[in-house]
Amino acid sequence: MIEWILPPKIEDFIKNKIDFIKNYFLSKGVIYNNKNLKNSFKNKRCFILGNAPTIKDIDIKLLKNENVFVMSTFYHHKDYPSLKKTFYSSASISNHIESNLQVEYLKEIDASTKSTETFFFTVQQREQIIKNNLFLDKNVYYISTNAHYRSFDISRLTKSYTTGVIQSLEIAMYMGFKEIFLHSVNLNEICNNSQYDYFFDRKLMKFKDKDVYDNGQVKKDFFELVSGLHKTSNELKEVYDYAKMNGVEVYYTNNESMLKFFKFKKFEDIFKE
Repeated sequence: MIEWILPPKIEDFIKNKIDFIKNYFLSKGVIYNNKNLKNSFKNKRCFILGNAPTIKDIDIKLLKNENVFVMSTFYHHKDYPSLKKTFYSSASISNHIESNLQVEYLKEIDASTKSTETFFFTVQQREQIIKNNLFLDKNVYYISTNAHYRSFDISRLTKSYTTGVIQSLEIAMYMGFKEIFLHSVNLNEICNNSQYDYFFDRKLMKFKDKDVYDNGQVKKDFFELVSGLHKTSNELKEVYDYAKMNGVEVYYTNNESMLKFFKFKKFEDIFKE
């Protein structure tokens, strides 16, 4: 009996195509509902908050009546409940949390975000959410991330995200926001001795990031960090170009951020205008 062995690149290509087709049919009807969000906040402004320690430098209660995107474990912030108009986006639970813990993590998100009405997850998490009766009476939208290009249309397939801020930016622009302010989205581990810190005590995290040691040290070596940063920078360049082409103003609001290709505006000055 002859056994056929495919070259690795061809085998990967076939697997990717199969995954693409499966994901397409899995998500087609689900993501079409996202059309309801198109330009639903046309010409308004929003804020995207990261989890870096610099978030402690501002009073987020200033944002209580603003549209705010939060990510990951931001619900550990003591003033989170004061934010009245939040959108929670989760780009990569499956990438960073061990598979056997993902449902428990989703349960923690559900229990810790009662003040939030609108959530974004990937279609892969939909079955877990429905099966476990999570996020009941909430607005839950799903995004399909199996395309090889950034569509900037969350009612269609789009490309996966290397970092949550790219997901939040894509969603915000699809919803029609024309001014987007970023704070504590620093992406500066490579300049910070490979240290990945949060604004809260890491011990509060029940579910560990499998890419980071308990002391906050990133497990990747320098060359892996550079490679990852290069990929993220290419994705951010896509966002930058799309925003510029569509008249969307994106600002970073703390100097520690690496996103200095966007315009800078001091956080406190936004509320003096």
